[in-house]
Amino acid sequence: MRIKKFHISEYGPITFSKPFQLRNFTIFYGKNESGKTLTIEAILKMLVGKKEAKEKYYENIDRVKEFPTGYLILEDGGKSIYVENGEFLKQFNLSHEELKNTIIIRNSDLGIESSQKNKESDVYSIVTEKLVGSRISEIQSIRAKILENSIITESGIFKDQKDAKYKQRYEKARAVIQEINALLPSLESADYFEIEEKITKIQSEIELLKKKLNTLEIVKQENLCNELLEDIHKLESVVEKLKEYEPYTSEKLQKLIELENEIKNHEARVEELTKRAEQTKESLTKITSELSDIQKNIPRIREQSEIAAKIKEKILIYESQDSRFEQLKRNKTLWLILTIFMLIAGTFSLVFAPGAVLKSALSSLFYGISIFMLLKTFEAVKLINNVEQTLREILKDATELFRMPFNDVTEVKARCLEAESQYKEILQRESQLRTSQIEIENSKSSLHTELESQQNALSKAQREREELLNLLSVKSPDELRQKLDEKSKLEGQYQALKSQILTKLKTFAVKFNELPNDLPELFDTDAIRNLENLKDIIHNYLKELSISKSKETKETREPVELVESEEAIKSKIDQLQKELEILKNNQRQQQENMKFILIKVQESKLIDSLFDEIPDVVYKSHLEKLKSQLEKLITCMDKRKKIELTALKILQETEEEEKKNISDIFKQSNLIKLFTEITDGRYVDVAYESNQGSGKIKVKDISGIEFTPEQLSAGTYDQLYFSIRLALAEHLFGKNSGEKAFFILDDPFVKYDRNRLEKQIKKLVDLSNQGWQFLYFTAKDEVIEIGEKIGIDIIKLEEFI
Repeated sequence: MRIKKFHISEYGPITFSKPFQLRNFTIFYGKNESGKTLTIEAILKMLVGKKEAKEKYYENIDRVKEFPTGYLILEDGGKSIYVENGEFLKQFNLSHEELKNTIIIRNSDLGIESSQKNKESDVYSIVTEKLVGSRISEIQSIRAKILENSIITESGIFKDQKDAKYKQRYEKARAVIQEINALLPSLESADYFEIEEKITKIQSEIELLKKKLNTLEIVKQENLCNELLEDIHKLESVVEKLKEYEPYTSEKLQKLIELENEIKNHEARVEELTKRAEQTKESLTKITSELSDIQKNIPRIREQSEIAAKIKEKILIYESQDSRFEQLKRNKTLWLILTIFMLIAGTFSLVFAPGAVLKSALSSLFYGISIFMLLKTFEAVKLINNVEQTLREILKDATELFRMPFNDVTEVKARCLEAESQYKEILQRESQLRTSQIEIENSKSSLHTELESQQNALSKAQREREELLNLLSVKSPDELRQKLDEKSKLEGQYQALKSQILTKLKTFAVKFNELPNDLPELFDTDAIRNLENLKDIIHNYLKELSISKSKETKETREPVELVESEEAIKSKIDQLQKELEILKNNQRQQQENMKFILIKVQESKLIDSLFDEIPDVVYKSHLEKLKSQLEKLITCMDKRKKIELTALKILQETEEEEKKNISDIFKQSNLIKLFTEITDGRYVDVAYESNQGSGKIKVKDISGIEFTPEQLSAGTYDQLYFSIRLALAEHLFGKNSGEKAFFILDDPFVKYDRNRLEKQIKKLVDLSNQGWQFLYFTAKDEVIEIGEKIGIDIIKLEEFI
């Protein structure tokens, strides 16, 4: 059986321009997103049909929602089969499992799909059953259904799973029967009526003693009420006294103390300001006197300073001349000597010079020079006289001004500078004194203002103090403090009485009608009235106690005076309650033991509708009835277990018989031959071995070593399952005729290197020559190169879309 032709006119985004005529080996080449995967999906959908394609039998064929438009023409034994909507499965009566585990290899997966992905045992079952027609799955299905509804597990013990607690139920039933057998002897020796009679008698005695105890309690309550009335009377007395002390408060004492401190502070401040005012006055008088003296001397010192300034001007002139004084003296001497020399030279020239002309010329020259020198000498003498005259005037003026003799100009100059400095200092001192005078006068004014303010504040504080003392009718803060101490003691008495009353009410559990939660606070305007109301409540309660006491005494038939002490009554009650508790415990323990068994059975639902509800009183007959029902349950479960074990044993034996024949059937198929051929003779045998209820495939290599599939390399593993597919396809399509089948391959050898890939494709070519047909879809360039080298038909999808 082979695909002769196919055409896809429209499937989502792809449309082929013409049908494809196919030989036994055709490579369809297309890069990613070129329509290769969509072409395989379209072929698969046409093979299985519209309805089946929607049933999720196949993964990842719904990227395009529409069903493809197109057809396939199959050739089978010379007969043509037209396929466009699932006719293939109907024609060959194939299941979806058979189709997708034989001739369709998608997503490079050469393994066989199963209901649980990658579960090896399912793969073996599918492979072997397809090859040998075994009914192991059917037997296992029946076995699984029996176990699903069974009360036992596969190992033959009762189930103890989430929704099947048969083991617990069985064991609980046996345990309850053992508890009943252990409890029945002790129940036979128990006498319920005698225990009940003793319990009733003791309860009556306890009740009578409690009434006596109640009578004593009433007497205690009466005494307590009388004590409360006495305490309330004392409290009223304290409240009356405290009314007199209501005006006296710690706030007023604090106010009075603050006023006292304020008065002291003001008095101290007034005293301080007064002293400072006197000191300011003295300072002002002293400064005024000094300023007056300075002002008297200022004219004299100013005149002296002005004359000294004029003398300084003369000194400056003298000093400018004095710098040449010595030079003038030297020049005068020099000019005089030269004059004399020139006069002598002129005289000698008149006497000794030859010729009248020369004598006249030389004498004239020397006499002219001597006259010039003489003039220079007179000029120097004049300048020297002027300097000396200036010095004499300076010394004379200084002597007259300062009334003391001076020897040189330097002393005069120093004294003039001193006079000028003295004048500046006295002027500066006058300015300082005037500034100080103004400042002190301002300070004096501020002091008078502040002093007046402090005196006013002092008077105000004194008035407030007197008013507060008069208001409180006390003479001093100490007297007010004494009043507050007396008030505090009374308040302490009030709080103590109040606490005492409340403690008695709470401690002795006195029950009043309309009893207030608290007593009135101090200085409450309604304090007395509230206390009167409380006394009325206590009086009313005393009347109720009196009535109750008469009633209790009447019931006990004993006067109050003859009632036993409280300790003795309580001791008797304790003793009787212990006896009562022992009897009740015995009664309760027996009841609890019996009820516990019934409750356990009811909660675990061991027996349906045994009791609608647990009886208040359980008897021996209840336990005997329960025991009988549990024994029936155990007998029934044992019987059912035996039946189910027998059925499972028969199915197990049948399954083992089926598995014994699988190994021989493996050898009878072409699987071994195909696998040996595909692996180039490296592996020579494929066998199926049954081991403790499970099957295992084993392969043997040429050296006799056995391997399981998972021990093989990835490539050999793929070759094994490809061989299984071939054998399975041969079994399905050519069981009797030897007809071969077609295969749709989607890059099945993507994990191979180039050399191994080329060998594997050559094997496929050899298989195609034997009658198998391969539609090899690929995106690998290596496959195209190998196909061209070998001479395989190659279709590039992008050229036809």
